[in-house]
Amino acid sequence: VLRRLADRGVLSLLVEGGAALQSAFADAHLIDRVQHVVTPVLLRSGIAAPRLPAASANSHSRVLTLGNDVLTEWDVHGTD
Repeated sequence: VLRRLADRGVLSLLVEGGAALQSAFADAHLIDRVQHVVTPVLLRSGIAAPRLPAASANSHSRVLTLGNDVLTEWDVHGTD
């Protein structure tokens, strides 16, 4: 599916899913930017957090407070 999207000129994709999908993209090194939201609301117990790639050394990160939630963004490969 990703190859077909690239063939059609789609070079940016928002992947929103559970821990298994996010971890699969991370393990395949297919993540350029992470947008991670932490909320004080317990959505469901027993779900493991995904493995998120670390920020690159030259990454520009930012943290935004959105009400009670906190959004942290960072580049994995130093892209902008």
